[in-house]
Amino acid sequence: MKKLLFIIGLAFLCFSQNSPAKSKFVEGELLVKYKNGTASDAPFALNKKIGAKVIEEFPALKWQRIKLPKGLSVSQAVSRYASSAEIETAQPNFIYHLQVTPN
Repeated sequence: MKKLLFIIGLAFLCFSQNSPAKSKFVEGELLVKYKNGTASDAPFALNKKIGAKVIEEFPALKWQRIKLPKGLSVSQAVSRYASSAEIETAQPNFIYHLQVTPN
C-alpha cells in the first residue's frame, strides 16, 4: 500500500511540474455574485455601466458569468464590481485542471 501511494504521489509531482504553463483564468470573463440575486435591476444596471454582457446566469446561486469589454482587464473589473454595494463577491473565471484521473 505504501509503495502504491508513493507511486501515485510521484506521478502527481511529475505531472504537475512538467505541465506547460497555462492561464489560471479565462481572460475577459468574470464571475459575479449579487447580494440580492440576479432578478433585481441592479446587476443589469451595473453591467451596462461597465459595458459588460451576461454570458450565463445561475439564478439559484445568485451568480452571473460576465464577458468584459475590450480594454478592461480582469483585475480592473474585479475592483470595479467589488466596490459596488450590490456585489457579494467578484472573481476571475478560474480554470481548473485535473491533476490525477480518479478511478
